[in-house]
Amino acid sequence: MHRAAWIGDHKEIFSLLFDGVDPNAIDEVGWTPLNYAIFQEHDEVIRLLVAKTQASFSIPTPDGWLPLHAAAYKGNLMAVVSIIQQGCPVDLVDCEGQTALHKATENNNVQVVIHLLEMHANPTTMAHNGFNALHTAATNGHQAMVQLFLAKCCAIVDQPTPQGFTPLHCAATRGHLSVAQVLVKAKADLNAMVDGATPLHMASEYGNVQVMETLLEAKADCEARESQQLTPLMVSVMTGQVGALDLLVAHQANLHTQTSRGHTLLQYAMYVNQGKILGHMLQREYFRPNAVDARGCNLFFHTPLEVNIATILLACQVDPNFVNPQGITPLLYVCEYSVDEPIALATVRALTGVKANPHCHGPNGVTALHIASSRQWVDVCRFLLDLGVDRQSMV
Repeated sequence: MHRAAWIGDHKEIFSLLFDGVDPNAIDEVGWTPLNYAIFQEHDEVIRLLVAKTQASFSIPTPDGWLPLHAAAYKGNLMAVVSIIQQGCPVDLVDCEGQTALHKATENNNVQVVIHLLEMHANPTTMAHNGFNALHTAATNGHQAMVQLFLAKCCAIVDQPTPQGFTPLHCAATRGHLSVAQVLVKAKADLNAMVDGATPLHMASEYGNVQVMETLLEAKADCEARESQQLTPLMVSVMTGQVGALDLLVAHQANLHTQTSRGHTLLQYAMYVNQGKILGHMLQREYFRPNAVDARGCNLFFHTPLEVNIATILLACQVDPNFVNPQGITPLLYVCEYSVDEPIALATVRALTGVKANPHCHGPNGVTALHIASSRQWVDVCRFLLDLGVDRQSMV
């Protein structure tokens, strides 16, 4: 019978049923004849098995597909209607807690969804992952499905998963513009939070600029803070999303915001994409290259320098001979705080290559050569000596 169901031989099926063959028998791979007929979309065989023999609706394939769910996913409306009319619960759940409505929605089978809703399928049922059918539609970018569910039950527009994800979070994360527009028009909560993150945080993280524009035009809060106290602007910097960064700045996001620990946008920018986002911010003049912070330091003193950061700062005309209130220059800072000699040597080369003064003195007359010597950095010492630094100078 299984082979007949696979190839769609309904006459052979009828003959086997007449001979008393069990329609719910499971073959060596764990499938019933009904499973085969549904996956192969043999409608005559499905009708025969469902209407004439009361084939079981509750026997899944080994990977969890129930007959109703498989029919809904494949868009086989006849099979869906036949199975439900023979007594299968419309909201029967599979091993993942999903209903046929979830499956039809996932695969964008609009007509199946329409009929399931007419049969009173519940669009608010949550699968084990917390998604209802609207979450599923929003995640997959199915605009027509979203409109169907909102027309049927507009109250689910902001239904969260147990983790807090709303359908708008799902659309913002995946960058589904048309879905986001429908949800915003339906008065979805623009500032709903999951772990403190709003849909704007999500869109910023993934660089979904068009969705961000929709949210910002609808007056989403661009200064909202997630659980780590990050604003959408900080998120865009940390994830290296240049388009998101530019859009948020255009919408007057606060460039000088800080976390509760005092971390600034510039500090985050130095750690992202080898400093490329920092270079972009300076080139766009979001910050003045030689601005001095509250400590009296320029950008060379925001983090232990590495050559890629130094190169970007130098290209943006940040002063390589700046002296901070403690009398320290970038060259002295590199020699003092670099984590190892290869990093220090590369950075010293970059600084001196644009006329950083290798002879500069810090407090008590300390030079870069003194510091490198005290750290036993032979290659840095040799490089400085080749530049003519006086080895006889004393502290």
